[in-house]
Amino acid sequence: RNLLKALKPGKAALLFPGGAREVFKRKGEEYKLFWPAAPNLIRLAARSNATIIPFSGIGSDEFFASSILDTNDILGLPLVGDWFRERTKNLPSFVDDDVFVPPVPAPRFQGPRRNYFLFGEPISTVEINPQ
Repeated sequence: RNLLKALKPGKAALLFPGGAREVFKRKGEEYKLFWPAAPNLIRLAARSNATIIPFSGIGSDEFFASSILDTNDILGLPLVGDWFRERTKNLPSFVDDDVFVPPVPAPRFQGPRRNYFLFGEPISTVEINPQ
């Protein structure tokens, strides 16, 4: 419901198809995408005749040295895992196994790495059937 409000004409929304699941990767999941199989974000955009602007970010997998504790490690901790699960259980997502629990990163002594971003050409959804 809130997403549809954000997609009204004149409004802008930045959406990540992979959700928090793709941002907060587990150990060994570098460079992996977690996009849903069903095109639900496209359907939502088409319902509002929203314009999609493709966006890509490179470098986040190298930003920190590694994770001391990843999401699974944190969720497996007594009390702490239950606390996070309780607070995130009702967050909406299109991605399976999406839990908004950030990892505990190891510091990179030479400092964080660069990130690079690219925006593509806008894509109209006016002609797309939202069904």
